[in-house]
Amino acid sequence: MRIISRILLGFLVFLWGAVSNARPVQAQVTEVYKPLHVFLVIDQSGTMKKTDPEGLRCEASKYFVNFLAAHRTDFFDHKLGVINFGTEVPLEKIAPLTSLVAANLPMITEKLVPMDLGDTSFISALRESVRLFKAGKGASKSQDVIIIFTDGEPDDPRKLSKEAYFREIQDFVAKELADSVLYVIAVDVKGSYWPKDRPYWERVTRGNTFLINRMNEKDLDKVFTNILLKLLKTPEIKWDSIPPEGLKVKIEPYLERVTFSFLKENPGVKVTILRENGQPLTRETPGVNHLTGRVSEIYSIADPEPGDWRCKIEAGKGKVEVGKSIIPVRVKILSPYSPFPQGKPMDIMATFLKRDNTPVKENSAYRLWLGAKVLTPEPKEHFIKFKSDGKGTYRGDQTLETGLDGNYHISLTMKGGDQILFQQDIPIEVKPLPYLNIIRPKESERMALRSPVEIEAELIKAGQSLNPSKEFTDDPDSLIWVQLQDPKGLTLSRSLKQADKAGLFRAVFPKPEVSSPGTYILQFRLSGHSKTGERFEAMPEFTKLVKQEDWLDFLTYRWYWPLIGLLLLLFVLDWVRIGREDEWWLWRLGMPHLSGQISVQGPEGETSEYYLSGRRVDIGARGRIRISDPEIPRSCGYIVAVWGKSDEDLRIAVPKIVYFPYAGSKEREARYLAEGDSVTLADKYSLTYQG
Repeated sequence: MRIISRILLGFLVFLWGAVSNARPVQAQVTEVYKPLHVFLVIDQSGTMKKTDPEGLRCEASKYFVNFLAAHRTDFFDHKLGVINFGTEVPLEKIAPLTSLVAANLPMITEKLVPMDLGDTSFISALRESVRLFKAGKGASKSQDVIIIFTDGEPDDPRKLSKEAYFREIQDFVAKELADSVLYVIAVDVKGSYWPKDRPYWERVTRGNTFLINRMNEKDLDKVFTNILLKLLKTPEIKWDSIPPEGLKVKIEPYLERVTFSFLKENPGVKVTILRENGQPLTRETPGVNHLTGRVSEIYSIADPEPGDWRCKIEAGKGKVEVGKSIIPVRVKILSPYSPFPQGKPMDIMATFLKRDNTPVKENSAYRLWLGAKVLTPEPKEHFIKFKSDGKGTYRGDQTLETGLDGNYHISLTMKGGDQILFQQDIPIEVKPLPYLNIIRPKESERMALRSPVEIEAELIKAGQSLNPSKEFTDDPDSLIWVQLQDPKGLTLSRSLKQADKAGLFRAVFPKPEVSSPGTYILQFRLSGHSKTGERFEAMPEFTKLVKQEDWLDFLTYRWYWPLIGLLLLLFVLDWVRIGREDEWWLWRLGMPHLSGQISVQGPEGETSEYYLSGRRVDIGARGRIRISDPEIPRSCGYIVAVWGKSDEDLRIAVPKIVYFPYAGSKEREARYLAEGDSVTLADKYSLTYQG
């Protein structure tokens, strides 16, 4: 799964940012999901005492904190901070960016209380936001968001004109917060200032403004809900009142998350959610986040089971509205893209993954099916069925030829059982554009560790090999680059050099750079300036290879293991021999050299002579004197070995023999021989030593 995720992520990132320099991509727009880093910037000027005497802006802000916290996961670690501002921003009144785990929520909400901080200095609040964003920025990428809640115009001791204040704000936002998302929630009960200020805020926030005509907590909660759903890139919410008999709510299959928001007139009302099986949801239910406010209650459920659920009022009286927001699992199109090179085989690939790129668990009651109908320029219809790799990636069961240029139309449908989960029509324009045909390595090719990775690619246009000098003004050796990511995540790159044949390019990653076992991901990029002077950049090509150890690699890189094995074998064989000799192997190092001879006379008078030299002598076949008498078992009746022993007095080597003294004996005997000594072996053999 990690390998597929790396390939998909790399492809999606490139699709998002790179190809726009060359030409527009008309296939599905790929959403980029990031954790949210949000600052609630609350106007605490003196006028808010009259506008919001009950402090409802703070209660609604707590609802926003809970709603965002309900969507926090380990992958999407949403963070939130609070900036209370007036004439200035008192440091003791702020909450820095804080992860929305349950234990941290009180540290945030304790800052959401009404205050009187003087004037309305937006620029001071924005400057503090920038400082805190930088202080809280970690290694992970995030989407920075500022939500300003106010009831008035800019004002501070400088007493600038309205135009000067807003010019200052707009310039600061353009310079310091260009990549941030800004929202303004304005309260103007009498309509006294917003009609004049709205054009300024529209320019500052790029149109992200909301107007509240009355201070009502439920209205504010709904505004905050709409803002957050836009930031989470989820469908709009629909609010319904819960009738006395309860409200049936349909939960569609393959939702990543469903969130129920209850807004109550009476804080004492108790609500319950019943699943399809009739079991109620509780805060202890696995996968459930449950948070409560003064007049709100939120249930957020990960991977909800599909079916008809029911929301009921269990206790208390008063109107309750419920909104259901969902995060569906979406189909993302990986290929093809538009425009697509004529002559290049068209593979259709898609993913069905959660936002954190993990696969969904298939529901047996709603089996997944993905198919496509492709209309080619002939015109001719092709029906494509997709096969899943079991990890959320789908590939069409056939490759389409693109010999004709023109428009190709792909109608893609994803079903869960009989329910349609996703449908999209994707127009693909096929044009005669240069592209790469990867010759080596083959997809998923397996290589030995000791082998270098040889790269070979062909430049093609309209199905024919292309001479780069006829298409590009660049040096051919600078047109094609390959990036190789090894199993450890390290990246190497090479430019492909033109071979002896025009249109053929090669490169090599030498053995030391690619000697780790595992999967390597290769990304090929083709870019340059065409003869017309336009910048051309092709979509990247991906392939992968696997390096694994074979027996030659084992001998090359792990030579010590065969050596250890050989030493162990010799050690075992040596111990077998030691067992026969009744001596320790280290003792041999001190053995003196033998001399003289041993004579062995058989039962028929036959004699064999053995001359002694060195520290040890094996006599007979394999170091043994065999007994040919059939009455004597083969397990006895032979000499195992003869070796020397030092005689301290004579300073000479004295032979020692290990033998079976009589026929049928099972115990060996050992004896040192002096000059002229004779020994009877197995009753019938006579051994004599002559020094």
